[in-house]
Amino acid sequence: MVMVNFSKDKLKELNLSSQELEEILFKFGFEIDEENEEEFKIDVTHDRSDCFHAYGLLRALKAYIGKENKNIVVEKDENYEVIVDESVNNVRPYTVCAIFKNIDFTDEKIKEMINIQEKLHITIGRNRKKSAIGIYPYEKIKFPITFKADIPEKIKFHPLNSLSEMTGKQIVEEHEVGIKYAQLLEGKEKYPFFIDANNNILSMPPIINSEMTGRVNENTKSVFVECSGDDLNTLSEVLNILSIMFFEFGAKIIPVKVRYKKELNSQKEKEFVFPNLRSNKKIISKNTIKKIIGEDLKNKEIISLLKKMQYEEIKELKEGYEVLIPSYRTDLWHEVDIADDILRAKGIMNLEPIIPQVQGFGEEQKSSIKKEKIEKILTEIGFNQVMTLALTNFDSQITQMKIDEKNIKLIEEIEPIQVGNSVESGVNMVRFHILPELLKLIYNNQDKELPLKLFELDQVAQIDRNEETLSRNIFHLALTISDTQSQVTYLRQIIDYLSRKLGIEFIYEEYELPFYIEGRCVIIKQKDKVVGYLGELLPEVLDNFQVSIPTSSLEINLDLVDIN
Repeated sequence: MVMVNFSKDKLKELNLSSQELEEILFKFGFEIDEENEEEFKIDVTHDRSDCFHAYGLLRALKAYIGKENKNIVVEKDENYEVIVDESVNNVRPYTVCAIFKNIDFTDEKIKEMINIQEKLHITIGRNRKKSAIGIYPYEKIKFPITFKADIPEKIKFHPLNSLSEMTGKQIVEEHEVGIKYAQLLEGKEKYPFFIDANNNILSMPPIINSEMTGRVNENTKSVFVECSGDDLNTLSEVLNILSIMFFEFGAKIIPVKVRYKKELNSQKEKEFVFPNLRSNKKIISKNTIKKIIGEDLKNKEIISLLKKMQYEEIKELKEGYEVLIPSYRTDLWHEVDIADDILRAKGIMNLEPIIPQVQGFGEEQKSSIKKEKIEKILTEIGFNQVMTLALTNFDSQITQMKIDEKNIKLIEEIEPIQVGNSVESGVNMVRFHILPELLKLIYNNQDKELPLKLFELDQVAQIDRNEETLSRNIFHLALTISDTQSQVTYLRQIIDYLSRKLGIEFIYEEYELPFYIEGRCVIIKQKDKVVGYLGELLPEVLDNFQVSIPTSSLEINLDLVDIN
């Protein structure tokens, strides 16, 4: 949840009581965390990034109670330009920009601006890795602005909260903020920076602004805003959210042309104008609405509920509805999301409860019974059960295991995310086998008493185009034994013991797999089905995971195993 400070003065503008506000927030999935004489502290769900600031939340609440919001207007293009140099391609390749003029800044608005900047950095921006925001007094900048990169020693400017000029290298090594975010530029030969037509450096993203051009105060009347990162769509979404906030501040939105020196898509575009606040057209079927809500709502009610959730130009079609989604509603990807909005607007407490017409009796799933049996057997013979993360990375699942990626169908995340402070710890896919994750665990436990015997029984992901999600989860069992000598024979005895206890029979056939030593690997079959593999891991693979102990392993797809 994201905490938003919501002034009670805004509640007066809505003409709502505290209780009425709480009831509406509950429908949104939000809640009041604290209340004092001046404000509410409201917990907002991470998906509603448009409500991360009080003005966005106010806009959503106005729509819900039927109060009119101001139409968002982007002023005529005044030919402001930002040039993106090819030197940023390998470090931070994209930026989107806009100007917001005639703002009556107050202390409250400046605090709101800083708060939303940090919230967007932490959430959508993934701690500035995916997107970082820079805000500058427009009056101190001369266009055109160039976004480029150079070696750290050549970048020199006076960073915020510093006594003097510093180089890019000094900033990441000596400046408090630079040290905090230094890992985002770790290993980069060049650092990115914005520089204006007067050769004044505005900032070195994603680290810090310049003292001369990067400090906004109550005397500031207009601001230049840039968002930089590695995904253009994400940056555009972030800028749209900021645009709504500045618009609600009373600012005029002035577009900026961002000109790239390379083609960015199949249309061979090199120039883009931001912010892009055009609404997005989507269609939702009546069947989806009924399926999600469970009731036949009248057309008039559905249209009314859609308006409450900020949808525009709603048109009834034969089989559904065509709607325009505001650009700042970045949480709406699928028609199911729109149906969910309709349900929230109606309020789940207002649905009529229906007693199911089918009587059934609960019983434990066969997969759970199978899982419990195996867990009991393995723990009784001295194996330690562990749990690793389902989200992982291509390097550990494929490259370090010496697997040819052409033979593997992967389930990848749309955008890589980062875990912790290490760049190498970033994750970008869902695991399809467990063994590499156990090897990471062995690396962290090499000081423990040997033999180190681990097992994990959990789900992995498999491509399945027949599923709505295009994938399905399957149960795998993975075992490892790490000792000073090879334990592949002992591991074979363990699997034989396990199969006898489960009342099944496995067949073993010699085979070659890229991560096992040649001649010390078998595939495991039940009847004619290949259900898994067993072998001694290559020293090269162990080195890749920095494991110094000889290790044997097996992995079985339990969904393919018939257990009596």
